[in-house]
Amino acid sequence: MAWRSLPIFLEMSNLLKKGNKKSILDLDNYTLSIFPLKSKLNFFEKIVGYVPCIDEEGTSGWLWIIGKSKARILSLLLILLLLARAAVYFITNRGPDLDEAAVAYQMPNYMVNKDPDQVLIPGYETIRVDKDNMHSETILVNPEGNLCYMQYEIRLTDTQEVIYQSGFLEPGKAILGFDLDSELEEGEYEIEVVLDAFDLNEHEQSLNGGVIYATLQVE
Repeated sequence: MAWRSLPIFLEMSNLLKKGNKKSILDLDNYTLSIFPLKSKLNFFEKIVGYVPCIDEEGTSGWLWIIGKSKARILSLLLILLLLARAAVYFITNRGPDLDEAAVAYQMPNYMVNKDPDQVLIPGYETIRVDKDNMHSETILVNPEGNLCYMQYEIRLTDTQEVIYQSGFLEPGKAILGFDLDSELEEGEYEIEVVLDAFDLNEHEQSLNGGVIYATLQVE
């Protein structure tokens, strides 16, 4: 290995006088100007050899011959690859975005969907909203027995503006009131309550949903 082509660092600090920027070393009648760069190797470097030397004052020591540590470089690349694969796995296999406000809920008269081939959808005629805080006490529910997640979205019929969207609701869970995302003036608005259904095992797979046309009363 031609040590002249590699980075060279001092192993013994007494080879250089304190404050000097460089020292002249003599090795087999070969004179080399060296510069003190650092006293420790970085993570990707390793010592591959030593060169005996002596400075102009007669102090002997050794120069490090520094090479790249391929094993550490490969280890880092392997770690980065594993982290990338773990990130992809987490993104593609994470669970549904469940609504944090959802709680266990029993439909009136203990209504339960007993048909696995059907999705039970609740009905809404009027949704009332407090004009001071845009809060509604309307219950949004995914009836027990539905073999799917449900997600609610409320839109203004005339503009199709989405004024509320829930997270995923598990069967037998409900949101006991919600806040609109938009400020509305007092009055009545025609709205669409869109109910999207998603497979319980493959939550990204959309199933048949429904649209309920209702009135939003801001009062």
